[in-house]
Amino acid sequence: MRVGKLDAELLDQELGQVLQEPLTKAFNLVNPSFKTRFEPELGLLIQLTLYKFSVWDTGASYGAKLQGLKYTAPHSGYAAGLLHSLLARED
Repeated sequence: MRVGKLDAELLDQELGQVLQEPLTKAFNLVNPSFKTRFEPELGLLIQLTLYKFSVWDTGASYGAKLQGLKYTAPHSGYAAGLLHSLLARED
């Protein structure tokens, strides 16, 4: 892997941690068992939200944007294009 990619991944991981920390503390204030019970789901929700607003919409994660990187996908045929267009529809 290139250094830029590794830096971008580290930035993305830290962004997820920065966003998860206050939510975890809030859950801990409400009920301490919520933190242990829902921490994996909360992390997943944050990662999915970040993915939607970064990679899905712009083609690069926040860390990749800071490093000047962009994700590209090879054209894999009609079926994949059709599936992507159906999933990317904004209703």
